Amino acid sequence: MLVATACCLLPAPTNAFHIVRSPYSNRPVTTRIFESPDESPSKDPPSISSSTRATSAMLFTSYFMVMLAKCALPVALPAIRNPSTWPSSALSHSGVSHYVAQTLLLSTAAIALGKFSLGPLIDKFGGYNSLLSGHLLLSALFFSLSRVEKLSSFRALWIGVDFTFSAMWASGIGTISEQQMTDRQSRDQIGSLALGGRLGCTAAFLWFARMQNFRTIFLAGGVANLIPVGILLLTKTMMRRSIVNKNSATPSQTSININDSLKQLKHLLRTDVEFYRVAILRSCLMVFGSFVLFVPSFFEFLFGVAGAKVGGVYSGGCLAMLLFSTKIYPKLNEERKKRVLRGSLLAGLLSALTCLATTSNIISPNRNLITFAMFGWGLSFPLAFYFPPTLYALERGSAATITDAMDFLGFIMLAFFNAAATQVSNVEGYSRLLKYLVGLILTSFFIV
Repeated sequence: MLVATACCLLPAPTNAFHIVRSPYSNRPVTTRIFESPDESPSKDPPSISSSTRATSAMLFTSYFMVMLAKCALPVALPAIRNPSTWPSSALSHSGVSHYVAQTLLLSTAAIALGKFSLGPLIDKFGGYNSLLSGHLLLSALFFSLSRVEKLSSFRALWIGVDFTFSAMWASGIGTISEQQMTDRQSRDQIGSLALGGRLGCTAAFLWFARMQNFRTIFLAGGVANLIPVGILLLTKTMMRRSIVNKNSATPSQTSININDSLKQLKHLLRTDVEFYRVAILRSCLMVFGSFVLFVPSFFEFLFGVAGAKVGGVYSGGCLAMLLFSTKIYPKLNEERKKRVLRGSLLAGLLSALTCLATTSNIISPNRNLITFAMFGWGLSFPLAFYFPPTLYALERGSAATITDAMDFLGFIMLAFFNAAATQVSNVEGYSRLLKYLVGLILTSFFIV
């Protein structure tokens, strides 16, 4: 495409901060102690910190430009391979070439490598510094992509983009872990970051329908990623001030030794079954949600018309669920949260089955029905994808390392899925893909 804290039946919900000694180092670590996680809205009102607002804006920029560039990839690769025939041959390239499949496989593997290696560095240097460095590097890579002429150079730069992009979400979570917050407040911050990222994806689909010159897209990516860098440098003092809680006995932990992060991860891998449950949940939903990249070609295959705007409908479903998550979901009790999670996953299952029935000739192709199914598909996975895994990582300390470790399996699966999906050229191929996706959403439904 997220497990909340279990309720304790105590009469007075009070929160306290407690200084403990980490089992992975001799350094004191500030942790939250909840006598009751049933946090009353009147006693603990939802609050989005200024740091999180700025981080959400950064994630919007990175997701918008990277997703826009991914949409342009099937146009860019054939054009660079045969520059003398561009733009006519590139724009009429309806099937997805072997070059696109190979590049997606390599770049998705680069994301998996980034997830495997960058988490401890993010915990060490902090989410704020990691986001700043990531945007600077993305800007340089996009500027280079806008001028590159050789296919091999383009592939190398694109792999660099996805490797850098792999650190953005974990860096955003790192900025939350640097702030001392109650579980309710953490949920508000997670919802805000997810909303920023998904807004970027939605905007990318809507803009790509109008703007298909890939060099202009890459040049815009270079410029756009400099904007949040400037904003962050101007507001650095304000953001860092929000990272330290002045009311606590000691400053919150803003740097975690790399060895400590790896020791904690190793401990979880050996002892915590819950880690594997949320990792499998997130991995299944990651692949299930990645179908958004193939919605335009899937729609064109069924109906013979461009489907870029249908990708925007899909992303609109994501946004609708995330808006719900930031306003209503945090106020629900644990039982209702689980019901909402399963209900949303059921919507995804029905949407995938509708598409499968269409490709299997059980029902005749209907443009409005498939468009509605895409909205339900987008609606289905954001809650379960973002909330239980992220809250799990925040509760255990080394948030970026744990988040990236959970994503590693997902991106390995995604690399092979993307490679297979880009080479689909007939109805049987789409049916096989959809059967696989139905299996993933069913798995998520039963383990959530």
